[in-house]
Amino acid sequence: MIEPAQPQTVELEESISRSAESESFTLTTHRVMVHDYYIEAEITLLNDADSVLSAWFGSANSGPQLFDDRGRTYPFQVQAGGDKKILQLQSGEGLDAVLVFAGRLDPDARALTLDFSELSADTWSQVTFEVPLGGAR
Repeated sequence: MIEPAQPQTVELEESISRSAESESFTLTTHRVMVHDYYIEAEITLLNDADSVLSAWFGSANSGPQLFDDRGRTYPFQVQAGGDKKILQLQSGEGLDAVLVFAGRLDPDARALTLDFSELSADTWSQVTFEVPLGGAR
C-alpha cells in the first residue's frame, strides 16, 4: 500500500517578470500545497504587453512541469473541459489559478521545481520556481 504524503504548505510569494519583442508578463507563485496524492501550485499570471499573451495549451505535454530533487515528475492535470484549448490573456489581463499535479510526493524529496520553460523557447525560458520542502516525512 502506498502511504499518503504528509500535507504541507510552502509559502513562496516569488515573482518572475519577462519581456520580449512579442510577449511581456509577470508570473507569481504564491504557495505550493502538498496533499495526500497530488500537489497544487497557486499562481497569478499578468499580461504586461500590449498584445495577446498565449500561455499554455490544455495538455499535459505543453503545460507547466513539476519535478522533485529525486528526479520524479508530477504530471500537470488539465482543467476539465480545457483539453486542447490555449490560455490567452488580452493586454493588461491577469488571472489567478491553482495548477494541479498528480502523484504522491516522494517521501525522500527535499525540494520541488515548478518549471514553465517548456511553454516557449524564448520568453518562458528559465521561468522556474524552487520550492524547498520542510521536515522529514
